[in-house]
Amino acid sequence: MKTIIDGIDRYSVSLYVLGIRFLKFFLTIVGIMWVLERYLHVRWVLYIRSLFSIFDAADLVKLDLPWWSFGAINHLDGYLSSLSGKAVVFEWGSGASTAWLAKRASKVYSLEHDIEWAKTTKNLVADYKNVKLITIPPDNTMDMFESEFISNKPGHRGLSFKNYVNSINNIDVEFDLIAIDGRCKSACLKVAISKLKPGGIVLFDDSKRDRNQAALLESDLALKRYKGMVPCLPYFTYETSVLVSNKTDTV
Repeated sequence: MKTIIDGIDRYSVSLYVLGIRFLKFFLTIVGIMWVLERYLHVRWVLYIRSLFSIFDAADLVKLDLPWWSFGAINHLDGYLSSLSGKAVVFEWGSGASTAWLAKRASKVYSLEHDIEWAKTTKNLVADYKNVKLITIPPDNTMDMFESEFISNKPGHRGLSFKNYVNSINNIDVEFDLIAIDGRCKSACLKVAISKLKPGGIVLFDDSKRDRNQAALLESDLALKRYKGMVPCLPYFTYETSVLVSNKTDTV
C-alpha cells in the first residue's frame, strides 16, 4: 500500500482521508453506498466506490481490487485467466493485491518488509491457503558501493534492503508473474528478470518515477505503460507498467 499521495504533504493527506471516511459514513447512512455497490460491474461506479477505500486494504479486498492502475489490472486479470488459475506468483509488497492474486493463482509468495503491515496482510488472506507470507525487514548494514539497496525514505533512511531484494532467489521456482510494489523497485526488477518463466510478466507499480526509468528501459522486456484511473486516488496521472519476458523455452 502507498504511504502518501504523490505531491501532497502528509498533513493534507491525513485531512483528506479523514474527510473521505466521514463522507463514506454519511453516504452509508443515506443509502448511497448501497446503491454504488449494486453496480460495481460498471467501471466508473467501481472507481467512484473505490475512492472511499483510501488506505483501507480490507475494503479494497471487499471490492476485489489491488492498488494498481485499472489498465494494468485488466491486463493481469486476462493474463492470469489464460493460465486457468495455475499461475505461480511472487510479489514484493503485500496488501490487497495479495488477496487479489490469491483468487487468480495457484501459489502466491508475498514478501513484506514492514512487520506490522505483514500482520495486517495475514488477516486479509486468512482464507487463502495458497499464500506464503514472507517478512524480511531491512538491516543496518550499509555499503557505499551498493547504494541501489539503501533506502532514502523516512523511517528506513540508510537501511539496507539487499536481503529483501535478493530473497526471491531463495525460492527454487520460476514465476508466471512477479509484482514489484515494495522498496528498491529498480533493484527488484533486475533480480526478477532471471526468475521469470518464458513469456512471464512483471508488474511494476508507480512506474513513472524518474529514479526507475533507467531500470525499466534497460530491462530488455517489452514495456507497456498503463496510466489513468487507479483505485482510491482522485486523479488520473498514476502509472503502473507491465513488462513481458521474451525469454523462450530451451527444452
